[in-house]
Amino acid sequence: MKPSPKLLEKDLVEIIGRYNIGNFISFDSKSKSFDGKVYIFKTSKGKYVLKIFSLFKLSNIKYQNAIIRHLAKHNVPVPINVLNKKGDEITNIFGEDLLIQKFVDGREDSLLSIKLVKDMGKNFGLMHQAMLKFKDYEKKFDKSEYKILKLPKGSKFESILNFDLNAINSFNDIPLTNLRKCHIHGDISCVNFLTKNDKLKAIIDFEEAHYGILVYDLATFIAQNFVRSNFLFKKKIKYFIEEYEKIIKLNEYEKKALYYLIVHRLVIVIHWYTFRMQKYNIKSRDFREGINRSINRLKRFEKITLEKFIHMIGKSKD
Repeated sequence: MKPSPKLLEKDLVEIIGRYNIGNFISFDSKSKSFDGKVYIFKTSKGKYVLKIFSLFKLSNIKYQNAIIRHLAKHNVPVPINVLNKKGDEITNIFGEDLLIQKFVDGREDSLLSIKLVKDMGKNFGLMHQAMLKFKDYEKKFDKSEYKILKLPKGSKFESILNFDLNAINSFNDIPLTNLRKCHIHGDISCVNFLTKNDKLKAIIDFEEAHYGILVYDLATFIAQNFVRSNFLFKKKIKYFIEEYEKIIKLNEYEKKALYYLIVHRLVIVIHWYTFRMQKYNIKSRDFREGINRSINRLKRFEKITLEKFIHMIGKSKD
């Protein structure tokens, strides 16, 4: 039986029947990404989230679940997967792999208060502290993840390529032995965490999780949340790193790598737009504005040198 393009009520009732979570009351749906669907629904026992993994291998879903279980055990705020009647996290129905999680009462937040920034710094530290102890999966480090990206030809992108080239070359000069590695989230942007009342309620969506350089998660978070086209939130970066370092102290090499990886992450966003415009022949105004906005964000960060960045977040004392 094939699932409907949009999940129908009868489909959801059949899925809920595989779990001990009460009787169906109501639902609404939203598609969060290119990689699957997310449905929020209510039953007689509460509110839940259904995730359909249309484009993921079963092995990858199990990997994500192993990380979530490990983080939950170490009191890191993550969604809790609900077991089906067979005692499994993953259910295959309608030819799709899916799971149900307990609903987390929070919202996606792009305007982070200082109080929330500090709370997130602490919880990111706890997340990495736990992940440094995660031994369930093989450690396969792929340095090619940190490579120069291809952008369209033209003067508009020439300076960007040079900036990225300098950043990646400088990053590659750092001895890898001085950069801690662990299984990381891989994509901590504002759509992948939930907040409420200036508190982090959950880190969600581990689809991009992999074994990589620890500070790459920090670079992603800073690039996505604190660098704007017209402003750099220096205080928020400082407070975020201060709270993080109360859990995990960064060495001087990691702080340099953080700077270069912020640059690279900003370029990745530009690459994301240009790659899809070329591959799918997208000519929408939103994509053009996204490219210009992302270029201006990179130019904004370019104004702060490595030395100023290190001074801003504090020099390592080791």
